[in-house]
Amino acid sequence: MDAPKPILDLAQSTPARVGLAVESLDGAWSYSVLPDEVFAQASAIKVPILWELHRAAAAGELSLDERLTVDPANGAGGCGMLQNFLPGASQMALGDLGVAMIVLSDNVATNLLIDRLGFDAVNALLVSQGAKQTRLRRKMIDPEARKAGRENTSTPAEAVRLMRRLHDAEGAGDPVAAAVLKVLRLRKESPVTTVLPSDTRLATKPGMLDGLRTEWSIVEREGVNYAMALMVDGGDEILIDALVREIAVAVRLEALGASPTS
Repeated sequence: MDAPKPILDLAQSTPARVGLAVESLDGAWSYSVLPDEVFAQASAIKVPILWELHRAAAAGELSLDERLTVDPANGAGGCGMLQNFLPGASQMALGDLGVAMIVLSDNVATNLLIDRLGFDAVNALLVSQGAKQTRLRRKMIDPEARKAGRENTSTPAEAVRLMRRLHDAEGAGDPVAAAVLKVLRLRKESPVTTVLPSDTRLATKPGMLDGLRTEWSIVEREGVNYAMALMVDGGDEILIDALVREIAVAVRLEALGASPTS
């Protein structure tokens, strides 16, 4: 169904393109804005990379203890701290690289994992989950790939569906989903985390590029539980940051109103 009026008003208050999909975790309600529009994902695409890492570990295809040599040239720039490490002097376990990729949004860690896992494996996972538009096509900080049109993409509808599947699988006892969500629940800063109550149980991954903000989230607090995928592109950096925060607040207020326990 269409989004409630306060959220539609926010989405239409700006020249930026706004995509949003929200679903209650019990399936009682949902709504969206441009749910099938394709957006570049920035660091939000790191969610399926983490998912494939833990799927492959559970399948015995690799070990989370396996160590890779840190080469800052592999993704230097953007977010993270590994780009400041001495070339070739340190090694990190795959599991630790996954944590750095999500919590610090570390691009060197991400690119090391992409090299180890492979584009095909991450995209095969996405296909297995029914995603048609969510694809990993390039490493982090690859301007030549972006110029060539190889962008990491998703839609609000697919992203929220992936987050719901992780939540539902965790509830059914799936250790892979539990491992992925454990990492996604580690504290990090984002436009969404700054406006939700501090005791919210939040599994989230934000993404940011010039003129682009994305965030995939599962929000749980006092019976008000929902998955959200929010994507905004085009427009002034300060304005779209403020818009993301305003929409995140509006989504929570609508969820409070929809919850029978509120």
